[in-house]
Parts: sequence; structure tokens; C-alpha cells
Amino acid sequence: MSSSPPLPSPAELLDQSNNVEQAEPGPSSVPPPLPPPPQPARTKLPTYNSIEYPGYISPNPTSVNRAIHTLGGQKEVSKSFAEGGKILELRLQPDNPFAHPVTGDVVGTNKLLVKVVVRRRKQVDRMDETEDGENEAGQSGDKGKGKEQGDGESEGTYSAEVMGLIPKTVRFRSMADFQYQPDEDDYVVQMRRAMDKLDVDAIRSFEFKPLQENYEEGGKSQLQLIPPPLFSRQGISQHYNLKQNPMSVIHSTIDPRTGEETRRYIHKHRIKGSLAPAAISWDSETVPTSPPQQILDARSQTKPHLLAKLKQLFEQRPVWSRIALINQFPALEGREIQNTKAHIGLVAYTFSDGAWRDTLLRFGYDPRKDPEARFYQRVYFRNTANEEARRKSIVGRRAGGTGDSGNTGPEVVEAPPDDRSSHIFDGRSLHSGAASFQLCDITDSLLVPLIKDEKSVRKEPDIADGWYTCHEFSLIKAVVRRKHFNLLQGKVIEDKDCADLFVPGGLTSSNTIVRPVGKKYLRKAKSNRRPVAPERLMAAELEIALRKGGEGGSNMGEDPARIGESEEEEGGDAMEED
Repeated sequence: MSSSPPLPSPAELLDQSNNVEQAEPGPSSVPPPLPPPPQPARTKLPTYNSIEYPGYISPNPTSVNRAIHTLGGQKEVSKSFAEGGKILELRLQPDNPFAHPVTGDVVGTNKLLVKVVVRRRKQVDRMDETEDGENEAGQSGDKGKGKEQGDGESEGTYSAEVMGLIPKTVRFRSMADFQYQPDEDDYVVQMRRAMDKLDVDAIRSFEFKPLQENYEEGGKSQLQLIPPPLFSRQGISQHYNLKQNPMSVIHSTIDPRTGEETRRYIHKHRIKGSLAPAAISWDSETVPTSPPQQILDARSQTKPHLLAKLKQLFEQRPVWSRIALINQFPALEGREIQNTKAHIGLVAYTFSDGAWRDTLLRFGYDPRKDPEARFYQRVYFRNTANEEARRKSIVGRRAGGTGDSGNTGPEVVEAPPDDRSSHIFDGRSLHSGAASFQLCDITDSLLVPLIKDEKSVRKEPDIADGWYTCHEFSLIKAVVRRKHFNLLQGKVIEDKDCADLFVPGGLTSSNTIVRPVGKKYLRKAKSNRRPVAPERLMAAELEIALRKGGEGGSNMGEDPARIGESEEEEGGDAMEED
């Protein structure tokens, strides 16, 4: 077994280190770094502007000058690029003032202007062409220029050189405007030409000639009108990508009189017929007594127990609003009736207009012949200002302590979303933002006497007011409108706050709109000629109390308008009647 060599002593190690320090440095074995490669010389390229001309331009200078002339001349072209213009007009008929130009947009681009030189040989014959092609191919290879070859034969030589940059370009992408050329012999057109030429004699001698009254149908108009400077502002065509509804199919019908076939797209479910209730207009002399045939054919889709309950409800009450009818059923059954439209179509019909519009009526029942049908009339108001969302935001701010907390009046009672009495209006509960109620479903203490007042019943029904007089029905709608929209604003108003509506002339647009209640009614509004006197408000409040109490005096049963007439004779500050 071999032994390891002895380790050097510390003295020997010190001698070796001293010898290394005293030794002179010699040449290094590491090669020095190479110098950087020479950079090619950089040249600043000039800039050019380009125009994508929508037409043919030959290399001949005359063609180029003519193209520049259609663009307005060199001055207009330079101006559009130098001054940052947005458009450049192209007039294909520069000498015709009635020809509308095509507009081009000046856009920024990052393009290069490249000069391409192509050298081609003369075509002498096939043999010479081949020999010349080989020689020229060799020469071009010696010169370092590119070449095009096809099927072994040289097609010519070309060279490319970058001349500069193109930062701006005019592009014509918009559609041309409609063109109209008036008669050149017309004296107005000649006057227009004279103004372009600054012909003073022609301008001074110009006179309007009498019009030629030519009323022949299809003939050219004799009105001396100059065409407008622009017919259409639509520059880019619209890509509609129109597609038919996937549920639409081509349905053909044949006219029984002429035998002509007509084809049109129709929804698949419309072919079988609509399942909506039968609808008639106010002018119809009779009312439906049975459902249409297409609804009878869909009876198999309905549930018998729901149909039986619907018929029972219509026997109890001949006219229902849709929401009132659905509220008579549990949630699941109500949803089933709404989804299967044949349920209602089998038991009721509707009016498309009139006082009972959009209500459901029992087959064979005509409300125009029954004065008791006035209780089933409907009042409806549109919530265009979205007062319900505004009221919720106000309530939220008040709950957070940042709103007005000075409202100490009665609070609005909000019904739950699944409430089955949303068709009832009591003046204090808010069910939804929509205001659609039948008069029989109104339980407000102020409105009930107005609805049941037999003195306001007509002898014949009206299309707008039904069996009520115009004044009485307008008064009912005004009270419902004020109370409902104040509920949307989070306020419950009392009966006395509607007293100004009972004053003669109170049924005006300024009084029926929603506004805060209180003493502001005594102020003179901008749209009112005179303020409502306090004594007249007291008289109106007395009239309200008498209607609610049913007791009478000398003037207790009189119409408020008559009371106002007597007061207007005594005093002079009454408002005009509506």
C-alpha cells in the first residue's frame, strides 16, 4: 500500500509566497477582447405625403396635373397636409359647381416610399430570348441585383430603393354623395355661372321670371330651386347583417277572390293562432259570447280545476283587472294561469279601447248596457319619473342620518312582494310603482263617496269617462293621482290636503301634479292666475265632509262648481273653472 507524500512545512510555504511576489509579471494567456464591428452610416430619410387617388393616373405629367387639379390644386393639397387639415375634397368635375365632391380623410401612417426599377429585355424570338435571358441572369448576379425566375426562364431584373418616409396619407373611404344636375338653360343656373365668373353685366340684368304652373303628374318640377350643398350625411355604409328570426318560417296564403298567393315570414306559434283573449273595440255593437276557435282547440293545454275556479269568479264579478284576478289564486296557480294563456281566453274577452280597456270581461256581458258596470272602470297613471326608485333612495338617506328627518307625518305602509291585495288602493299602503286600479277596488275614505255618488251617473256611457260625468271622473282620477304619487315620495296625505281639487277650477294641470302638501296651496302658483282663497278651501273641506257623512243642508248636495259660481258672483277672486 503506497503512502501519501509529506506535507510542506510552514517555513517552506512562506518562502514560496515570497518568490511569487518577487516574480515579474509575464504575458497573459487570455486573448484580448475583439473590437466592435463597424456600424453602417445612418442617413436621415426625407418625408413625403401620399394620396390614395380613387382613379387611374398615367405616368404622363398631364395626367398627374389633371389629378392635382381635381383635388383643388397644389395649394389645397399642401394646405391639407401642412395645416393639419382633416379632409381633402376630390371634385371629379371641377368646373361644375353642382357636382358634389368626394371627401378624403388625412390620416397618420407609418409607410415607406420605395422606388422599384424593372428592366426588361426586348422580345425578339424564342431562341434569342433564352440566350439573352441566360446572359442577363449572369450579369445581374455579378451586379448583386435581385431577379425573378419562372419555369427556368428569367422574367427580367428589378431593383428596389427606399426613398423616404410617409407620415400622412389621404384616403378616400366614404361613399360619394347623390348627384343632381339642373338644366343648363335655366336662368338661375346661368346666374350661378355668372357669379363664378364675376360677370357684372349678367348679375345686373338678372330678373326673376314668373313660374310656369305645370301640374302634370310625373313631370319635372318647374320650381327654380338650387340643389342643396349636401344630400346625405351618411359617409360609411351600414352593415346591417339582417337575419330572420330562427322561429320564423315562410307562410303562404291564397286570396279567395283573386287566387293570388302571398308569401311572408311569420312566427311558428302564430300559424296556429294567438291564444290571447278576444278583443273588441268600443264601437262594436255586440260582445263575444264564446272564445275563438283557436283557443277552443287549446283547451287540452289547460287545467280543469283552474278553469272551474275562473268561471266561478266571473260569475261573482263580471269584470276583473288582470292583477286582481291573479291575486285570487295562490302563487303557483297564478303563475300557471299566466304561462298558459288559454285559461283566460276560454272565460273572458277584452276591450281594446274605452273606459274598460285592458280589463277582462265575462263572455256575453256588455258593460255599456249596465250602469252598475261603472264600479268596474279602471284608472291608470304612468310613472314616467320613476318616483318609486327616487323614494327608496330618499328613505335610504334618511336611515343613514344624512337626509331630512323632519317628516313626522304618517308612514307609508309597504306591502310585501307576495301580497295578494296589490290591486286594492286605500290611500295609505303602497304595493307597486304602477297605478292601475278598478273603482270597486278603491277603499279610500275620500274616494268611496265619489265613486258611489249616483248623481254623477250619465244616461249613456262615454268612451273616455264611462258612466260617470266628465267632472266627476276627472275628480276621482285627480285624487287617486295625488295620493298615489305622494305615496311614491314617501308621504301619506290626508283628505283635507285634496281640498283644492274640489274648488271650481281646481282640476287643472298645475293642481293635479304631484307637489308637497301644506300651506303652499295658498300661494299663487306660476301657472295659476289667482291664489286659492282660504274661505274657498274651507268650503271645499266642508263639501268633502258632507260627501263622507251623507248629511245635507241647503247647499250640501250641490255640486262644488255651483257653490263656486255663487261665490264668484259675490267675490271677485275666484279661479276660472276647468
